[in-house]
Amino acid sequence: MDAIKVGATWVSFVSGLSGEDKQDIQDCLLYAEMCADSGGFEGFAWLSHYQSTLLTLGFNLQSYIVDRPLLVLDIRQVEEYAVEISGVQSTQGLAQSLGEVFDAMPIRQDALNYLRHPVENAQTRHYQCVPCEKTREGHVIVFVCGLALSCQRVRARGRTHDVYLNAKGGAFVLNRTIYARHRAQVYEAIRQAAAHMISVIDI
Repeated sequence: MDAIKVGATWVSFVSGLSGEDKQDIQDCLLYAEMCADSGGFEGFAWLSHYQSTLLTLGFNLQSYIVDRPLLVLDIRQVEEYAVEISGVQSTQGLAQSLGEVFDAMPIRQDALNYLRHPVENAQTRHYQCVPCEKTREGHVIVFVCGLALSCQRVRARGRTHDVYLNAKGGAFVLNRTIYARHRAQVYEAIRQAAAHMISVIDI
């Protein structure tokens, strides 16, 4: 499985994608991240702006991740965490890739640190993984999965802190006709930044 890190996003290419497909996906994801960063957004507001940018570029949302926050009491809950999908676009082909990218990210260790050494002030760490594939019908599917791991002080049932894990995002299908009208704008915006924000990773 091919995998790269585009800015802060871990991207994997499952099957069927051409070199042009991969380059277009990288460019769009990097552009969306730059737009979200420039707006000064945080948390899932950042992810919402990120996804809104993708919609503008011609990515049509077909399925979405159901909001299902998990109260983490044991590290095994993080290891077994799975997202729930609702919508019309099947993502079965991306499920295994999502799990492999998830395992490669430092979420488990970060959750363990929160459980063992809670922070004084509320804190949230964000992770983003995006497995992609091309279907037999020729559709380019980009599955954006944004995860948030948060730790905050509470006074409940003997606990002093709550640690939550939650995911948001969904499966997008790229409309190449629409994206063609934006390609030059996207390329120009990332031309200088791309060399410093993309690196190869092993999964």
